[in-house]
Amino acid sequence: MPLSSQETPKLKLVRDTGHDKDTLAFISASQIQLPAVLLSLLDQSDDCVKVLSTDGHLSYMSCNGREAMEIEDFSAVQGRLWWDLWPDDGRDTVRSSVLTAASGRSVRFEGFCPTAKGQSRWWDVSVSPLRDPRGQICALLSTSRNITVRRKNQQSLETVALEMRHRLRNAYAVSAALAELSGRTAPEHRAFAKELAGRFLRLGLAQGRILDAASEAERLPRLIEALVGVFDEAKATLVVGTLPDIPVPEQPARAIALALGELCTNSMKYGALRNGGTIALRGESVGAVVMLRWSEAIVGVRPPSSDPNTGGSGSGFLLIRKMVEAHSGRLDVQWTTDGLEISILLDTTA
Repeated sequence: MPLSSQETPKLKLVRDTGHDKDTLAFISASQIQLPAVLLSLLDQSDDCVKVLSTDGHLSYMSCNGREAMEIEDFSAVQGRLWWDLWPDDGRDTVRSSVLTAASGRSVRFEGFCPTAKGQSRWWDVSVSPLRDPRGQICALLSTSRNITVRRKNQQSLETVALEMRHRLRNAYAVSAALAELSGRTAPEHRAFAKELAGRFLRLGLAQGRILDAASEAERLPRLIEALVGVFDEAKATLVVGTLPDIPVPEQPARAIALALGELCTNSMKYGALRNGGTIALRGESVGAVVMLRWSEAIVGVRPPSSDPNTGGSGSGFLLIRKMVEAHSGRLDVQWTTDGLEISILLDTTA
């Protein structure tokens, strides 16, 4: 099963920090022989440990590594170019990792490579230079860890997310159709039913943004306009102010989408979007850190307790707080005599 164009592994350079001085000092001072330490490590490791020549020929593979790769006779692969043992779509990445390690830098990547008996396997692979006593690179060390279970779990989660998105969109579409049908049977409510049906359809689109794992980072202003626009189409109550025009990757975008969706829903139930008032949403950034400020002035507002600085202890705020903190962010909630002040601090690289 060769790698598809989307599955082709990418190299990740690993910082070469040199030898561990404490480990070298311990081995030098003890009576333990280095070959014994090495053999014990290889016996305990389930990883596939290999030694390559600097030009990529396979010189050695650990016993546990041969079992992991289901290689019964090592002589059948010994001396071959390492990348020739990989599927076609992964060979350029493997060859590039050898060249990088041979130049003195460690490198890491994930890729698909079946075993010698054809069993599908995904591997987390690292390649590092080995040096002789003079400090010259004389060979390469590669370690491959079987991550097939993790990859399958990840694919299962992505499949579930796709199914959830599909079902939610269907639910909104059915709701829109029922609203339009109600308008036909009650002509006096036709305009309202049409407006309601349109809102359901647009909510479905916004929900898709929340559940989707976007392949490319979206610009913050576009993301926020799409998320809050369905709640106040006339832009009479919820006014979006200045926002930093920065890209927001998948994970922080999901946190922002979930948090703003919950804030808008709460406002439609209890706040300005239902009872009158205004909401000002604006943002600023310092580097990759974004601060979103939600200022909601509510007609006849009553703080949820005698303490105006309750900190947002309601179930809705607790949900938003968990969403934001799960993505290394922070939520601050302050009740005032006029309404609500909320700030969301989020690192867009998290």
